[in-house]
Amino acid sequence: MAVELSSLSLFVATPEQITESRRRTFVQWGRGMTEEEYLARDAFTDKHENAQDGRLITWVLTPRDDPSSLAFVSSCETFRREGLLLQQPSSDNGKDRITPQKVTCYGIASVFTPASFRGNGYARHMMRLLHWVIADASRLPRAFPEEWGAPPVNVACAGDGLFSVLWSDVGTNFYSRCGPAADQEGWIVRDAVSTTWDVRHESPISDQDPASGWTWLDEPGVLDLWEKDANHIASILKLPDNFRVSFTFLPNRGVAAFQHRRNIHFLNQLVPRIEHWGIMAEPRSSGAMPAAFATWTFDARPPGPKTLLITRLDCRPDDFENLFAMVTTAAKRQGMEKIEIYNLPEQLQPAATKLGGTTGERDEHLSAFKWYGTEDPRQVAWLLNERTIVRLTLVFKAIVEVGRGWCNTGQFVLAMMDAFKLDVFPLSTTVSFFVGFLKTQAGVHVVEFQHAIIPSSLIDDPVLASQLKAPPAPAYSLTAILPVTRASIASLEESLTPLLEPSHLREIILLCTQDIISQARSILRQVVSSGPDCPDILLQTPTIGLDRHTSIIRAATQASTEWVLLMDHEGLARESNYSREILLKPPAVSVPFGPRGVRFSAHNLSGSTIIESNSEFQPALYLLPPFVLPASSAMFHHQQTADIWAALGKHIAESGSGVGGIVFGTGLLSHQFGLEVSVTSSNGAHSPINGLSNRSQEACPYHPVLPAASRASGVFVILLPKFEDFLELGPLACMLQEQGHDIQACVYENPGGGTIEREDQQFALEHCNLTYVSLCSRSILQSPRRLGWLREVASRADVLLALREEENVTNLLDDPGISAVLVRLSRADIPYSTWMGSLSLVEWQNWNTPRIDISIITKDRPRSLARLLTSLSKGIFFGDPVDLRLNLEQTSDLETMKMAENLSWSHGSIFLHHRIIQGGLLPAVVESWYPRSNDTYGLLLEDDIELSPLFYAWAKMSLLRYRYGHHTDRSLHMFGISLYQQKNVELPPEGRRLFNAHKLFNTSGIPNPNTPYLSPIPCSWGAIYFPEHWREFHAYLSIRLSEYSMKIDQPIVPNVRSNKWTKSWKKYFIELVYLRGYVMLYPNYPEFISLSTNHLEVGSHVKVRTKEKQKQFIVPLMQLPSSPSISLPPTIGLLDLPDGTLPQWNALPVLNLTGGLTTLETLVAVGHARRTELTGCTAAPAAFDIQELMCIRPKRRKP
Repeated sequence: MAVELSSLSLFVATPEQITESRRRTFVQWGRGMTEEEYLARDAFTDKHENAQDGRLITWVLTPRDDPSSLAFVSSCETFRREGLLLQQPSSDNGKDRITPQKVTCYGIASVFTPASFRGNGYARHMMRLLHWVIADASRLPRAFPEEWGAPPVNVACAGDGLFSVLWSDVGTNFYSRCGPAADQEGWIVRDAVSTTWDVRHESPISDQDPASGWTWLDEPGVLDLWEKDANHIASILKLPDNFRVSFTFLPNRGVAAFQHRRNIHFLNQLVPRIEHWGIMAEPRSSGAMPAAFATWTFDARPPGPKTLLITRLDCRPDDFENLFAMVTTAAKRQGMEKIEIYNLPEQLQPAATKLGGTTGERDEHLSAFKWYGTEDPRQVAWLLNERTIVRLTLVFKAIVEVGRGWCNTGQFVLAMMDAFKLDVFPLSTTVSFFVGFLKTQAGVHVVEFQHAIIPSSLIDDPVLASQLKAPPAPAYSLTAILPVTRASIASLEESLTPLLEPSHLREIILLCTQDIISQARSILRQVVSSGPDCPDILLQTPTIGLDRHTSIIRAATQASTEWVLLMDHEGLARESNYSREILLKPPAVSVPFGPRGVRFSAHNLSGSTIIESNSEFQPALYLLPPFVLPASSAMFHHQQTADIWAALGKHIAESGSGVGGIVFGTGLLSHQFGLEVSVTSSNGAHSPINGLSNRSQEACPYHPVLPAASRASGVFVILLPKFEDFLELGPLACMLQEQGHDIQACVYENPGGGTIEREDQQFALEHCNLTYVSLCSRSILQSPRRLGWLREVASRADVLLALREEENVTNLLDDPGISAVLVRLSRADIPYSTWMGSLSLVEWQNWNTPRIDISIITKDRPRSLARLLTSLSKGIFFGDPVDLRLNLEQTSDLETMKMAENLSWSHGSIFLHHRIIQGGLLPAVVESWYPRSNDTYGLLLEDDIELSPLFYAWAKMSLLRYRYGHHTDRSLHMFGISLYQQKNVELPPEGRRLFNAHKLFNTSGIPNPNTPYLSPIPCSWGAIYFPEHWREFHAYLSIRLSEYSMKIDQPIVPNVRSNKWTKSWKKYFIELVYLRGYVMLYPNYPEFISLSTNHLEVGSHVKVRTKEKQKQFIVPLMQLPSSPSISLPPTIGLLDLPDGTLPQWNALPVLNLTGGLTTLETLVAVGHARRTELTGCTAAPAAFDIQELMCIRPKRRKP
C-alpha cells in the first residue's frame, strides 16, 4: 500500500535491515551467484578498509514512526571517502597559491526499490533526503522543504560532505532530479566515456615476463603503489586552476581495492590464479613515482564479456604502446575478452585508436556528481574520473607557450578559452599579469564581468546575433510570475488587465502571503469570470524564510511552460505598450530579455549603470524585472542574497552565453522577430502595427490551482494511436475533465495518413469537448522534437494512459525519470473503462500497486471447472497482470487433471498444485493461497462459481478506494471484498432465512438503499481476501487446531449455526472476525445483480441440489452492454452507486452476523468483551498479533 512521502524518512539500517536490503538487491546484482554467496561476498567486503569505522552506511527509507521496520520501501549505501579539493583563490594579488585540501566526500551505491514498491516516487525521495544526511549542512538550503515532512536525523558517521558521486544505470535524468530542494539539481552526469579493445582474437601470450624496464605488480604491490600515488596526486595537483573548482578521489584507504574485493567470488574462479594486478615502468630516479603505470581488476560476471577494467592509469603518449602490450598480456592470461578504460586522457587517444581502441559514451555506469558548493556545476571539474593529471599539465604548458607567443597581438585570452573549451575564462592569480598586459599593450578591448574577462569580439556579435535570429516563442509557452504584496493588492485588478489580453501566456502564478490570499481570491472572482483562450491563474504562498525576489525565482522553477515572465509587484504597470507586447509575445531567447538592466563600469567594478531600452539591443550583466527568460535558467544553485538578479545574471553568463541578459531595442523588433506590435500614438490612440488582430477584452475564467500536495485534480496525459481509440475513451476522459483534471491527449497515427501535424484538434461528445494533438505517424512521436515534447509533458503528468499493445510507446514512458503513474489499458478494455472516472487522483496514483492473484480449488467437477474457466476468460483486466493458481485435490478425476494440463492463461503465470494426500475442503481452501506482500490479494474460487466479466473492475475499484484512497476511507477492520451479493443469511441459530439488503436499508431510512455495505460474514462464493488478515487467519487456525489455548470444541461465537461446521474453514474465520470486529465489503446492486454466483453443485457441503434451493443462492451476473459502440457509450452497471461512486468509509452501513444493522464500534466492543470472557485479558491486542489476541504469554525458562 502506497504511503505519503512526508511520512517517510531516512534512517541508518539495523543489522536486520542490512540483511534484508541485500537479499532484495540480490535479484538485481547477484547474477552468477547463489543468494548465500552474494551475502557472503558483502560480509567479506564489510571487513575491509573502505567499509570500516563507519565509512559504509546502509540507509533505508521507512515510515518515520517505525524506523526498524523490515518493510522499508527503498535502500541505498554510502561510502565516506577522503578526497582532494581545489578552489579558485579568493584574491588575485599573485600571492595566493592553489593548495589542495583534503575533504570529506561520498560514493553512493546499491540504490534499490523492490518491484512491489516502484512507481510511487520512493527512490527519488530517498535520494533527495540523502543530501540532508551526507552533505555539509552549511551548503544545504536554509530551510528543509515543508512538503517532505520533518528532516532526517543527522548521524555521527555521516555529514560534512562537499561532493558525492554515483554511477547511474538508469540514464541521465533520474538522479539529476533528486536535489535537496524542489528547485535544485541532483547528480549531474559527467564524462561517461569509455575506450575499449576486443582482445578475443589477439595471439596467445607465451612469454609472461614483462618487457625490459617494466615490473608486474601483485596485490601487495598495487596497494603500496596506491599509497604512493595518493601522495603524488596531492603534490602534482598544486597547479594553476583552470576551473573554478576541481575535485578528485584518492585511490588509497581501500577505494581502488574495493574493485578487487567486490568481484572476489568470480576472481577466485579464474584459471590460472590471478598473480598480476598492475604493471609499472621503472622510476626515472630513486624514490620517484613510476614513469608509467596501470592497475586493474577483472569483471568475470556472467553473461560477459569478460573484461579487464583499468582502475588507475598514469602514462605519457610515448609509453602507452608498451604499457598496453603488458595490459593485453595480463588480459589474455586470465581469459579476458575485452579491455576497458574510463575517460582515457585525450593525449593518449591517438595511440589508443592506432592500437584498435574504440571510444564512445557509455550507456550504463554513467558517472555523476553532486557539488554542494555555490559554484555552478559546469564550472566544477571531476579529476581522475579517469582523467589523469598529466593532461592538465600538458594543457597548461601549451597555454603558457601560446600566451608568450601571442600576447602582443591580443590573442592570449582567445587561446586560453580555446584550450579549455570555455566561453568565459575565470581570472586567477596566475593570469592576472597577462590581463593587465592585454589592457595596456595588446590593443584589444577587454570587458570586465565581475571575476571574468570576455573579449568583446565574443559578445558583441555572436551572442547578440544568435538572440536576434531567435524565432517567436510558440503560443501558450509563457508563464507570468506576479508577486502580490499588501501595498500592491489594491491595484491587483489593474496589474492583471494586460495579462488577460491576447498573448502567449498559458498560466499566471500569483505569489500571495497567507494574510492576503483570501482578499486576492475575492478580487479574482470579480475580475476573472468568463471568456475563452485565457491563462490559468494559480495562487501560491511564498516559501517561509525567502525574500520576495528569491520567491519569484523559486516559483519560476515550477512553471509548466518553456519560458517565464518575471515581474515585481508593479507587474507591467509602468511599461509602455511596446514593451508589454514584446514581453507577452517574446522571441524564443536563451538568455534573459527585457527593457532594462545593469551594466558594470569598465573602470570601476563596484559601480553600476542602469541601462534602459533604446533604439539598439544592449548586453547587460543582469536584468531587472520585468524580463523573460527560459524556465530552465531559473534552476540554479544560489544562496539567499540581497541581489538575486545579479546572481541570476552571473549564472546565465557563466553557463556559456557570456552575458547576463539583453536589453531589447526598438528599431529592429518587427524586422528581426516578425512580431505584431502596437504602439500608442501622440494622442493616446491605440493602433495595431503589421496587422495585429484586436480581440475584445473578455474576462478570463478563473481556475485557481492548488499546490500538488493538496490538490484533488491532476494532469492526465493520454497517448493513443488512432482517433477511434480516443473517441471510445471519450466518456472516461469527459468524466476526468468534469472532475477538474487537465486532459492532454495525443493521437499519433493520423487516420488520413497525411503528413501534416495538427495541434489542438477538438471533437465534441454529449457532455464535453475534448482537445488533442494529432500527428501523422507514430515515427514522428519518436523524433527528437516530439520526443522532447512527450517527455516534457510526461514529466508534468500525474497519470499516463496508453495502450498495452503499443509497447514502443509505453517503453518511452517507462522511464525512472518520469514519476507519473503509467496505466496500460488493452484496446478491447476501453469501452468498459468508464468506471475508472470515479477514482480519485490518489487512487489513480496507486493504480499499479495492488496485485490480485486468482486461486481455484477443484476436485472432480470438470464441467463446473470448465464453466468457471470460461467466465474467467471473458473477464476484463484493464491491462493488469494477474497470476492464476489451480489447486487439485488428491482425488481429482482424470478429466479434471487433463483440463488442468491443457490450461492456458494470457494475463500472467499459471501454477498447478496437486495434493498427494487428501486434505478435505478446509486445508484445500486455507492452503490454496498465501500473500507475497501487503499489496498482494487473493481471489479464492471454488469450481462451482461463475464470474461476471466485470468482476475484476469491482475488485480493483474497491481496493483502490478502501485500501489506497484517502486515509479516512482506509480501515484495518476491513478484511476483504465479496463479489457475491447475499440473498439469505446462514448464521441465525434457528436456521437460514432470506435476506434483501435493499429492502432492509429502505425500511430503515438509509438514504441510498443501493449502497454497498459491510458485513462480518466471510464470503466463500467469490471474494478477495486481504494479506494481513489472511496471514493472521493462518496463525489463528494453527493455534485453534493445536488446542494450545483452548479446546477445539470451545464455542467462540455465541448462538450461531457455524459452531456446528466442524470441517469448514469459515467456522474459524468467523471466530477470528468476531473477536476482532472485522468486516467484508458486499455489493448491493438492484435485483441482486452480482459479480459472482454459485451454482450450488453437489459436493462437500451440498448433498442434494433442488431447484428451490438453487433459487435461494443463484444470483444474476452483471453483464457487459450487448453492443458497445462509440456513438452510444456503454452504461456500466458498476456505477449504479450512490452519486455514481463508492461511498466514503463512514457512510457504509454495517451489519452483524445475523443480518441486523449495527455499527463497527459495536462489533469491536462485542468482540473485545468476548475475548475477555475467554482469556481474562482486558488490554487491547496489537493488530494482527494472534498471540496477543489469544492472550498467550511466552513461557518463562527455568533458572
